[in-house]
Amino acid sequence: MTFRETRNVVIFLSLFSPLIASGENNNGLQMLSDVMENSQQRRNSDDFFSTLLNQAPNAPVKNADAEKTPAIKNEAQEVQVAPAPVATHEWQYQQPAVSPHQDLPAPKPVREKKEPEETGAQPVPKTKALPYKSYIRRLIMQAANDDPGIRSLQEEWEAAQQDIRATQGERLPQINVGASVLPWYQGDVADLRNTAKGDITLSASMPLFDWGRLSRAIDERQYRAAAVGARYAQQLDQLAYNVASTEVQLAKQLAIKAVAQAYQQRMLTLVDMLNGIVNVDIGRRSELVQANARLLLAQQECENIEAEIAKTQETLNKWFGARRHDAAPVYQYWMNDIPSLQQAIGNVSHSAPIREVEAEYQALSAYMARTKAEQLPSVDFVISKGFSADDYGRDYGLQAGFSLRWELFSGFSGMANIAAAASRANAAKYKKNDQQRDLTSRLKVDDKEIKRLKERTDNYQKLTRESDTIRQMFYEQWYSAGRRSFLDVLSSESDYYTYKVNAITSRYDGDITTLRYLWESGGLLRWLD
Repeated sequence: MTFRETRNVVIFLSLFSPLIASGENNNGLQMLSDVMENSQQRRNSDDFFSTLLNQAPNAPVKNADAEKTPAIKNEAQEVQVAPAPVATHEWQYQQPAVSPHQDLPAPKPVREKKEPEETGAQPVPKTKALPYKSYIRRLIMQAANDDPGIRSLQEEWEAAQQDIRATQGERLPQINVGASVLPWYQGDVADLRNTAKGDITLSASMPLFDWGRLSRAIDERQYRAAAVGARYAQQLDQLAYNVASTEVQLAKQLAIKAVAQAYQQRMLTLVDMLNGIVNVDIGRRSELVQANARLLLAQQECENIEAEIAKTQETLNKWFGARRHDAAPVYQYWMNDIPSLQQAIGNVSHSAPIREVEAEYQALSAYMARTKAEQLPSVDFVISKGFSADDYGRDYGLQAGFSLRWELFSGFSGMANIAAAASRANAAKYKKNDQQRDLTSRLKVDDKEIKRLKERTDNYQKLTRESDTIRQMFYEQWYSAGRRSFLDVLSSESDYYTYKVNAITSRYDGDITTLRYLWESGGLLRWLD
């Protein structure tokens, strides 16, 4: 050590000897002692900084003060790159076209399977985590069982079934009973003997020929029931997407919360460290101000994400309340066996929205045919029987015959009804084509968005790893070498936090887009099963 350095040390010790004697500011003195030792070591090694900057990106930064410098936790590997979706040919599902005579099962919410305790199997501990896909499926089951919209469509479907039975009943004999009583009669008293008693009649009629009016009416009711069934499936698909996407959104917010809390803790560590430095070197107070400002921003980030989490949980409470049966498992990549774009577009024609519009078109076409048949004559077989007697005590007997009904003129209302039914059928046909084109376009957009978010996630993963290395290097150069400003350290910490949040956001947004892709192709529920 030179004479000048020895003199500076003696002056420093004379100035701070009262503090040393009282035992205060030991941390600041220890840090200054470390800096002096580091400066001596850097004199003996001229290539210190070049060696530091030329290290491998993933290699830890090493120097002579490795044991004395507060370590920075390497968090770059926490966000994993999700594997690419795998398209399978077995996924494609073909549903038969809508038929007016098919037996449609009553739409009922998917009930939860019996618990192992009910089936006699070994009970599953409540603490055992479910696979994420099974967890989402169970949530959808629970939401569907209590959803008012699902319940309303069930009642509509039951009403449509009763309408079918009511129309089919018109083919059977229609039996009517009539009674008449004449308590008052004006005329000869002799004629009042039998007439005032009144009469009871029994009649039955059954259609013989109606140009297919009843058949078309039954077809119309069955197609309308099929439309309700498709609307029920569409509502269930919509509910499944809403529940699943909201759960993924909550998982994303919880992941960002963990990163924000780590960033806040890092800023708090820097502030505490600078407090000790400022107690010794008041000239570095500006660095403490910068650190406090970044700490406040980190706290604000944590508060914002907490508000978003509370909002998302309130949305989930709309479906479940406090009855969520399992805690959410650790989020894992579960978007496997995703259909290819060609398969998804091929299944659009069998999705619930298209099946609903197709059923409505068929129902309107049947209604138009029924309206045409109503304008033609119809023949019924009629049987009637009266139970009163004439003035001579004779019974009227049983009468049987045929009746003809033909509405010759109704003010052109029949022709107007036919034209209106034809226009509505054409409108439904155009609506189907437009909806199919819209779904196909949205699937193409979602497919590109999934690939873009996957590539974006990979890029942000690389940026996160590089940024983690840079922030460690900047911190070492500022703390140990004095070759970086504290603002560089703060900027590197902020960049690392931003890249990590962007990587998480891109990954989870890709999962939500994949769910929307499955929903719009009409295969979300089948994929969950």
